[in-house]
Amino acid sequence: MVGSDNEDLAFIEPYLKGSLDGKHIKLHPDFDHPRTSKPARTVISTDIDSVIYVTHELRVKGVLKIHTGPLKSGTPPIHKHNHVYVHLLPPPSETQRSMKLDRDNWETRRTPLSQIPNTHFGEMGDFKVAIFFPRLMHQDTTSRRRWVTRVPDEVHDLFLDEVLYPALQWVARKHQGPYVNVTREGMRRRNGPRDAAPDKLFLVNNVQLIELQEKMDDIIAKDIDDQGLAMFGSYFLVGDIRGSKLLATKSTEPWADDKDAATAFDVLCKNFPGLDWDHMMKPKKGALYMDFGIAIHPDDDKTPYVGLWSLHHLRASYHYAGFLKGNVHHAAQLRDLGGLQAEMSKGLEYATHINFRSSYCLGFEVVRRPGKQVYSCDDGDAYTANQTYQRFMENQLHLFKLAQTNNWGVRDEIRASGLAVQMMLKGWRRKVKEFMKWNSIVWVPSRVWFGMLMRRLRAIRATQFQILRMDPQPTNLAIVSSVLMHMVRALTITPVVMKAYISAALKDLHQGEKMDTWGIFFLKCLDLQDHKVLPDVEKDDDPHILQDFVGAIAQRTLAQRRMAQYAKQKGIVNDSYPIGQNPTWEELESEVKNMPQRIMGDWDWDNACDAHADAARLFVKMSKSFWEKGFQKDHFLPAIQINITCLEDAMKSWSIQSIINSVISPHFLASNANYPGSSKRGKQDVPFEKLREQLYFCPPSTATKPNTKWRYLVEGGYLRDYHQYIRDHTPEDVWALDRALNTIFMKIQCLPSSSA
Repeated sequence: MVGSDNEDLAFIEPYLKGSLDGKHIKLHPDFDHPRTSKPARTVISTDIDSVIYVTHELRVKGVLKIHTGPLKSGTPPIHKHNHVYVHLLPPPSETQRSMKLDRDNWETRRTPLSQIPNTHFGEMGDFKVAIFFPRLMHQDTTSRRRWVTRVPDEVHDLFLDEVLYPALQWVARKHQGPYVNVTREGMRRRNGPRDAAPDKLFLVNNVQLIELQEKMDDIIAKDIDDQGLAMFGSYFLVGDIRGSKLLATKSTEPWADDKDAATAFDVLCKNFPGLDWDHMMKPKKGALYMDFGIAIHPDDDKTPYVGLWSLHHLRASYHYAGFLKGNVHHAAQLRDLGGLQAEMSKGLEYATHINFRSSYCLGFEVVRRPGKQVYSCDDGDAYTANQTYQRFMENQLHLFKLAQTNNWGVRDEIRASGLAVQMMLKGWRRKVKEFMKWNSIVWVPSRVWFGMLMRRLRAIRATQFQILRMDPQPTNLAIVSSVLMHMVRALTITPVVMKAYISAALKDLHQGEKMDTWGIFFLKCLDLQDHKVLPDVEKDDDPHILQDFVGAIAQRTLAQRRMAQYAKQKGIVNDSYPIGQNPTWEELESEVKNMPQRIMGDWDWDNACDAHADAARLFVKMSKSFWEKGFQKDHFLPAIQINITCLEDAMKSWSIQSIINSVISPHFLASNANYPGSSKRGKQDVPFEKLREQLYFCPPSTATKPNTKWRYLVEGGYLRDYHQYIRDHTPEDVWALDRALNTIFMKIQCLPSSSA
C-alpha cells in the first residue's frame, strides 16, 4: 500500500503505471498474501436464488392474479438471456407449404427464452407469470437482425379482446360476472382525461386457472371468425421468482437455521406455499429450473476479509465438470483472481440437467444495482470531467471506504433442474468442505483490497484531470478517456466492450500480455509529459469516435464560449485591475478575504483631511482608545506598539498593510456599500460615513449598555468630548465638525466590526 493518502498524483506511478522508484511492480497474490492469511472461521450457506418454471399446464394452490390491461412497459418480462432453452419445431418451408408436401424434417430447434415474444400474464406475489408466443418470432432486419421479443400493441390488443377476455368471462362464476364484464374499449372510455391506462387484475383459483387455459386453447384452435388467432397457438407459460436467496437459505450458523426445514428447497416451499411444488417437479408437466447457490463467508472478529476465487482452480473445476469455456471475469484486471461463468455443454446438459454455472466474488455487492442499471457514468462525462463524473467517482470512493470494515465472501451458483438441485442438496456440507481443501479461495484483508481499489481509482481520476489541464489537449482525448473509464468499471465488474475503438485501444495496449507479465493490467506507456499521453493507441479521434461524444463536445464548446464571454465582460486585467475591470461581487468578496491589499492598494495621506482641528483631535482620540483599550493584547504580534501622534498616524493605523503588520491573523470582510452594478449580493452594507453617524460618533441621545467599553467611551472617552462639543456649539459648528469627520471616515480603508 504505497503512496500518500493526501496526494492523488502520487498514486499514478505505482497503481496505474506499475512502477515505484524506477522499478517495475509485479503482483502475485500467492506471494503478496500467502494462503496462510485467512479468516479465523468461515460460514457456509446454501440457497435457492431464483426459480424458472416452463409449462403448458400451470397449477397453483393459491390465487393467481391475471393481468387484463394493455402493455405498459417497453420491455417484455424476459428480455435478457437467462440460460434456459426450449425446443421448438420450425414451421414447414415455403416450398412444402406451396406444394402441400408432407414435412420431412421433424428436428426441433433449441431456442433461448429471450428470443421468443412474451408479455405479462399473471402474478402471485413474487411469482411472476409471462405468456410466450413462439409463432410470433421474427427478427428486426434494421437493427443487426436482433430478435424482437416485445409483442406489438395491436397484436396484444387482439389477444386481449379475442382470447383472454372471452376466456375470463367463461370461467367467471355468476357472482364474479360484473367484475369481468370488461373490454379494452370500456376501460378506455371510463378513464378520465389524465388517467393512465389501467391494468386491472382478475383473481382466479386453481380450478378456474385450469379452465382458463383450456378455454384459451379452444378459442385459438377454433378461430370462428378467422381473425388470425392461429398466431397465438403453441403458447406456453413461464413463471419465475427472482432474488429469493434471503427467503430460501440454510446456513452453518446454528442460530440462523430454520429447524423445521432440512434444506434450502424446504425453506423455499415454506415461504411460497401458494405454488404446487409437487406438480412443478414432474418433468411431464413442465421444466422447473432453480439457481442453487453456495456462499462461503469469512467470519473473523479482528480482521475483515475479502474472498477472491483463484481462476486457476476455477478453470480446472469447470473443465472437469464439462462446462464450456465461458466468460472469465478478472477482478480489478488481475490475472489470477476473479470469477467465471459458463454454460454446460449440450451433451452433458441432457445427462446432468445442469444449464449454467456462475462463480463470483461477493465484493461485487458493494456496487451492485438492481436490474440492468448502469454501474458508472458515461465516457462523455469523463471527457469533460463534469459534475456527473466527479460525483460518480466520489460515490465509488465512499463505497470502497465503507466496505473496508465488512467481510465479503465468494459465491458459486448453478442453474439446474429441480430434481438435480434436490440431488445436490444431499450432503452439501461435506462436499463444500472437501472442495475448500484445494485452497481455491484467496483471502485478502478488506482494508488492503478496497484500499488498493481506492488508490487505483484516485490515480485514474488524477490522470484524467491532468490530461484535461493540458494545453492544447490531446487529439485522441476521446480514446484516452474511454480507456480510463474502462479501467474504472473493471475495478468491480467485467465491462462488456461494445465499441470497436475501445477494443482496438486495449489491443494496442496489450491488455492480455500486460496482465500475464505483471499480474495486473498497467498502463506502462502512460506519459503525462508527452502530448500523446498513450503513445501506443491511435493518435487522433476519428469522426466515428467523436459521434459517441457529441454531447460532451457540445458541452465543452458551450463552456468555452461562456468562458470567452465571461472574459470579455471581465475586461482588461492589469496592475490597476488585478481581477478585471468588471468583477462580480463574489470575486471581489473572495479577493478581499484572501488578498485585500491587491484590491485596496496602498493607503495615501490626503491633506484635505486635516482641515478641521477638532475633527482631527477627536479621530486621533478615537483611534487611540480602540487600539489601546478596545482590543485584547494577545491579538497583536509580539513587540508591536501602535504609536499615534497625529491624524495621519491615526488614519494609517486603519490601513490594510498596517493591520496585517500589527494584528495576528486578521480577517477582512468586504463591504458592498456604494458598490455599483447589479451583481452585488445579500444585504446592503452601511457606508463608513453612516457608521460614523450611527455608531462611532453617535448623538448624545443614543442609549448604551452598562458595563461595556462603549459606556466608558461615553462617560470618559472621546465620545464624552464629542457630546460636550455638541452641547457647547451652534448647529452650524456641529454640522461642520460632522462633515469633516465624514471626510476622514471616507478616506480610511478599514473599521472594526462591532456594534453598540
